[in-house]
Amino acid sequence: MTRRAPLGLLPAVSFALAGAWAIARAAADWEPVSPEELALAQARVEPGADAEALFWKVWVDDELSSTGLRSTREHYVRVKVFTPKGAGDWSQVHITFPKRDVRITDVRARTIRSDGSAVPLERGAVFSETIARLGGEQVRRRSFAMPSVAPGAIVEYRYRETRYDQAAHWERFDFQLEVPAQKVVYYLKPLSIPDLYLRQMTFHVAAVTSPKQVDGYSETVAANQRAFRREPHMPPEGQQRAWMLLYYTDERVGEPERFWSQFGRDCTKEFDAWVRADDDVRRLARSIIAGAADDEERVKRLVAWCRREMRIVRSYDRDSLKAAGVRENRNARDALRQRAGTPWDADRAFAALARAAGLETRELRVPSHSALFFNRSMMHGAFLSSFQVTVRLGGRWSGFDPQATSLPWDMIPWDEEAQPALLCDGDSSRFIETPLAGPERSRLGRAATLSLDEGGTLEGEVRLTFEGHCNESVRAALQDTSEIGLPDVLAQEAAVRDDEFTLREPRVVTDAERPGTLLGTCRVKLPERATPTGRRLLLEPSVFHARVEPLFTAAERTHPVYFRYAWEERDTVRVRLPEGWKLETLDTPRPVEATGVARYQAQIAVSDDGRELLYLRTLRVGENGAIYFPVEDYGPLRRFWDLVHERDRVAVTLVRAEEQR
Repeated sequence: MTRRAPLGLLPAVSFALAGAWAIARAAADWEPVSPEELALAQARVEPGADAEALFWKVWVDDELSSTGLRSTREHYVRVKVFTPKGAGDWSQVHITFPKRDVRITDVRARTIRSDGSAVPLERGAVFSETIARLGGEQVRRRSFAMPSVAPGAIVEYRYRETRYDQAAHWERFDFQLEVPAQKVVYYLKPLSIPDLYLRQMTFHVAAVTSPKQVDGYSETVAANQRAFRREPHMPPEGQQRAWMLLYYTDERVGEPERFWSQFGRDCTKEFDAWVRADDDVRRLARSIIAGAADDEERVKRLVAWCRREMRIVRSYDRDSLKAAGVRENRNARDALRQRAGTPWDADRAFAALARAAGLETRELRVPSHSALFFNRSMMHGAFLSSFQVTVRLGGRWSGFDPQATSLPWDMIPWDEEAQPALLCDGDSSRFIETPLAGPERSRLGRAATLSLDEGGTLEGEVRLTFEGHCNESVRAALQDTSEIGLPDVLAQEAAVRDDEFTLREPRVVTDAERPGTLLGTCRVKLPERATPTGRRLLLEPSVFHARVEPLFTAAERTHPVYFRYAWEERDTVRVRLPEGWKLETLDTPRPVEATGVARYQAQIAVSDDGRELLYLRTLRVGENGAIYFPVEDYGPLRRFWDLVHERDRVAVTLVRAEEQR
């Protein structure tokens, strides 16, 4: 759960422009198709590809007038199709965009046959639909069917995208498509405002920006871009895909050390003013920590109080705050008086109480690695978009995040773990490493009590336990669903993939020893889980992992393997055997261990009366912080998971009691 520091879109400017929009448009005509393009028989960038983009060009105009801010983008794509599959893939084109404040107009398209003749897109062939809601925002799609697409044809289309009340500020522009591309070009015309600069940062690509401008545009080109392909358990897309970040700033380019030192001083000045305590805050702090044995206990009590007493509105929008009956806070004193505010307010209210309690406290600005891994050359404060409050305990700085109510008091969100975070100080701001919680802090527990019938069906109750980051993950998923979708969310988070999963009575545990733990109770019916073989039944007692595909199936890997956090799974499965049946064989799977990385162990036992089978399984992943694996480590990592999959498929044999006599 990432909290974004409130950042303005653009530095404040004061000026007026009169007259009509001054818009420099890209040429509206189709570019000539060369004989070489018509004759091209296979992809150049990735031989064997079904299709390849000959070029993808985008003109970006940011404009400001007396009527407001607008960003216009002209898109022009030309793709060569080589195979029947490529023809099928490009017979329809989809353009996805936010529904709010964005318009798609002037859509034109045509197919150029291999003989050079062109078939234009028919009028009225473009239609729009709302397809999804992402992060609370509706997403639209414009689609059109391309005519006469066949192997050897060229598909090309262009359209205008207009974004109102926006500029190309803090926005991502991709250099990789879903197909390989010979050339990707961005033509940029920024806002013309004194002392305001448009900065470009490129990631994972050798893009070249021309020193000369043409018609007021600068040109940035990336050649021979391979198709971007997603893989399971890969690092965030922004860490792997070729792309460019554009943002405006009033700061000139400088050295990272000087930049972050100044940024830390600015944050400290604001933080110190915001968390300044008065007598009321000091009295409140004393009442909360009264009787605490040490500083750690004081911090724990302050975190618990903020989580219990502060009502958090997870939005920085003024209208959202007003609708929730919360006034905008000017400082921690305001937040503590009304005991409500944004996540930012809640953390800083904790900081004010901690300082009033005599604890040495600083602000910690933290990057989120949910989208990109941070390094110090990324000189913009928005890269440190999250925040914690760090307290000096036992001679070292420890970060706390009271607003992260899904976690234990001393844990931080998964996307802020193992990160270089800026400890803000007026004299000596510096980067420190945030800790990574061990597997035992994020536990997924599955306890099943089931009965097996002679037809091989298992049925009974399952109790699910989500702790730490597992709890944080399932709660985030539940925020985006309705009650109808609740069983599906729990089934997915508990790794129950393909069976009937009927939810019954989910609830949050309020036990003080296990704050924030989520428990779900449900009934399951697992048909045909025991396989008849003659007069015997073969049962895979792992239940949750039986008949599941291996975690990694590809022989080779393009991207590193990355798990979001370290975790532990604990399964307890009790199976009541059918009347008149007993175990014939009982083989306990051998343990699997990747030293210092992951461990697996399973045990199988039978009750004294022979009527109940007991299966225990433990899997720990991410020991010693091992959650990232380079491509060269894929082979050994895959072998570990293949062995786990093999052990999970171990079966026991049941036979009728009279057959054993």
